[in-house]
Amino acid sequence: MNENPWQEAGFSPDAAAEWQYSGFDLDETEEWYENGFELREAYDWRECGFEPKDARKLRYHGFSPNEAADWSGSGFGPDATLEWCNAEFDLENARGWRDVQFDPEEAARWVDAGVDDPKKADELRRAGLTPETVAPTYATKPVNRNTLS
Repeated sequence: MNENPWQEAGFSPDAAAEWQYSGFDLDETEEWYENGFELREAYDWRECGFEPKDARKLRYHGFSPNEAADWSGSGFGPDATLEWCNAEFDLENARGWRDVQFDPEEAARWVDAGVDDPKKADELRRAGLTPETVAPTYATKPVNRNTLS
């Protein structure tokens, strides 16, 4: 029986030394490796504050560690980040809508109705109006949620 746990786990002495030098213990290394990360990428994601499963999910959807960290630093968890992105909002616009208590689905309905200002939508919502009731008044052109002004 081999007494080196790294080798027992299938890591060569060189690979084990590289992971250890980068500050990973064996359990962390195995978790990152099992989630499809090589050392450099695992290091970058971990430095940005992510756990392997969240990093895998965000990477799968095209995020770099730094992009994901921008969303995380603005208070969006991985699932919320993906929800806002799937609704076609960039970070700046998602922040504006979230700050006035809209979720991605509701924000998208207001934007599609022609109300691209979160504060205006909030004002209309507080007055009891819905995106559907204001659409005839506000909807004049298609809106790209990533370039709202």
